[in-house]
Amino acid sequence: MLTSSSLQRETAQTTVKLRRLTSELRTDRLPLEQWQSRFTDTLRAAHLSAAEIAADGTLTPPYEAIVDEVLAEELDYLSKFADDLASGQYDEEVSPVRYTALERAGLYAAALALTYSRATILTRQSQGHTQAWRRLNALARSCKQCVEYQTFGWVGIDEVVAIGHRCACRGRCKCHISFR
Repeated sequence: MLTSSSLQRETAQTTVKLRRLTSELRTDRLPLEQWQSRFTDTLRAAHLSAAEIAADGTLTPPYEAIVDEVLAEELDYLSKFADDLASGQYDEEVSPVRYTALERAGLYAAALALTYSRATILTRQSQGHTQAWRRLNALARSCKQCVEYQTFGWVGIDEVVAIGHRCACRGRCKCHISFR
């Protein structure tokens, strides 16, 4: 479970920014191309901030590489979101969808946890930790992948699966990692 209050604050602020941008798009105050550009810029800044939080304030190229990798995947999702918006998928009177456009926009902020988790592993490794154990949160419902990862026990720090990666939970994952 990610407990950094700085990360929680960054996630909340990013959620507000992304929803505001999407609201401006939906009310025709912002063209789609401009929305996508600003959305991307907001995501990039937020992911860099999440990595910086995990890195104790010092971003080095390995942390920037983590941001680039996570962001590349998120931008693929964003491209599909933009296509859905352009095609009218989120015109509620046309077809109800699982999430509203504003809710879907907010999900991108949850992905900050993916960057934070990977950056935390890198930080712990640089501090001399050699093993990690991905553990479940007893109070949360876990997906089957998370249950499986927890059964691996202590593994080399390079082998642990970061929180939110390769699991159905993604940015909403409530697992945590112990280090030694």
